[in-house]
Amino acid sequence: MSRKEAIKKAVVYCINQNILKTFLENHKREVVGMLLHEWNLDTAVAFAEERGEAVGEMRRAMKIAKRMKDDGKSIDEIIRMTDLTVDDILPL
Repeated sequence: MSRKEAIKKAVVYCINQNILKTFLENHKREVVGMLLHEWNLDTAVAFAEERGEAVGEMRRAMKIAKRMKDDGKSIDEIIRMTDLTVDDILPL
């Protein structure tokens, strides 16, 4: 049996066994497609590193924005300096 056939069979089995039935009925094609797509360790690590860097940058920008707001800087100035949005800054 090919990999594609095995994946399709597994999805059908899950539906028949009421395992994620509604989700798989609604998204069967996408699930099979994602499982067929090659996802290797190098790709996964690169994605995780990128995500971690983005989260770190956001945290740093939020800290800077908080300090600027506490120092009485205008929202426009904070946006210009941090690239955050008004919605990010107002709750600080």
